[in-house]
Amino acid sequence: MAQNRNGVDDFLNSVGEGASVGLEVIDLSSQTTVVSYCPELQLTPASLTKLITTASAIRLLGSDFRFRTSVYASGVVAGGTCTDDLVVVGGGDPSLGSSLFASSRSDVVFNKISSAILSRGISSFNGDLVIDLSYCPVMPYPAGRSWDDLGNYYGALPAALSYRENTFSLLLDAPVTVGHRCSVVGTEPELPDVVFDCWAVAGSKHDSAYIYGVPGSTFMQVQGAIPPGSRKFRVKGALPSPPALFARELRSALQARGIAVSGRIRIVNQSYPVQVSNCLCTIDSPSLSQMIAVINGRSHNLLADHLLLALAPAVRAGSWWDAATNLVLKYWVEQQVDGAARWKLYDGSGLSVFSLLSVRSLNELLSNMHHSDDADLFQSSLAVGGVSGTLRNLWTDDAVRGRVYAKSGSMTGVIGYAGYFKTHKGSMCAFSVIVNHSTASAPIVRKSIEKLVSQWILSL
Repeated sequence: MAQNRNGVDDFLNSVGEGASVGLEVIDLSSQTTVVSYCPELQLTPASLTKLITTASAIRLLGSDFRFRTSVYASGVVAGGTCTDDLVVVGGGDPSLGSSLFASSRSDVVFNKISSAILSRGISSFNGDLVIDLSYCPVMPYPAGRSWDDLGNYYGALPAALSYRENTFSLLLDAPVTVGHRCSVVGTEPELPDVVFDCWAVAGSKHDSAYIYGVPGSTFMQVQGAIPPGSRKFRVKGALPSPPALFARELRSALQARGIAVSGRIRIVNQSYPVQVSNCLCTIDSPSLSQMIAVINGRSHNLLADHLLLALAPAVRAGSWWDAATNLVLKYWVEQQVDGAARWKLYDGSGLSVFSLLSVRSLNELLSNMHHSDDADLFQSSLAVGGVSGTLRNLWTDDAVRGRVYAKSGSMTGVIGYAGYFKTHKGSMCAFSVIVNHSTASAPIVRKSIEKLVSQWILSL
């Protein structure tokens, strides 16, 4: 219905001929559809996938869920010396070392570990610094994750022990002559084991440089262009080995507190035998409610993928990603979300170009969450139009500012927004708009969606 009303025709013209479009608005009080265009069309959602991930995590894990990293002393302690290893057991915490949360910063984490060691009267370990990755020994690549994404910060894969959001900065110097190759100055933090083959050139007013590589690799290639004459220009990439960086920085932090580990750094994939009584400390992540605010408000890919995988126990055969996405589909089908059975999900972040869903099914999920005890928690995690997160620069006019609570989604060929808005008449509505393969530019599509939703707020 309403195919020729409420600005839909003008919107379709603005996004260009040949675009695939789905849009729908539901009045949440009456549960009636007030605007609709191709609501059952299967479309690539990009980061709108995070709405499904976070809603699933709220329901299946609970708002107080936290990841846990544990630290153990292996062996006996005599005269201030532990006879064996210092063991850190990763628990899949994506916040470890992140500056997004005060309690997760690396200095806070390392201070807690070193203080726990000193409180036990330990000043040295005769063994190794062991990083136990048995939570997920080998992280499989999610299906559909582009090669272009794997080496870049936004495509960093989860790990049993993630650290610093699994991200580093590559520093480049660019010559003043356009077309000449840039040189690598260094990295922050230092990555002494990684070799960078730089083919990036001076030649762009903006950053179009990309880092190519895969997890665990010691070789990465840089392509693209950066502004001529730049000095120490930052290009963010995905850490090849987050556990190795964590171990090196932990060891340095311990040394600064007078704690020595005489052995080497060992990263093991099998569960290391430790005794519960030898646990020195545990490091808990922020609560799920805090993490989903970052996932939905800032569209954080790594946090979303970690949350998805936390939904399903680690599997030793097959794909952990498949186990988690299948569990999500099963849950929402049981919740009678129309169209959930046709979802094609491959990760929790929406980076996979093969993910598919309809705006009808997304609105069904939004309605389900709105009419549940989790409504306030879920809605408060969303960005607010003209106010916060990825919507700060949209819906800024006084007539609509603060009335849109939504998630954005974008990748090459995809622009979408979904969430809630409050009309001037006081109605609360769920809405979803997804555009694939538009011939118009992304800024034009984004502006057209902003105009369309603003019209709905003022007229519905």
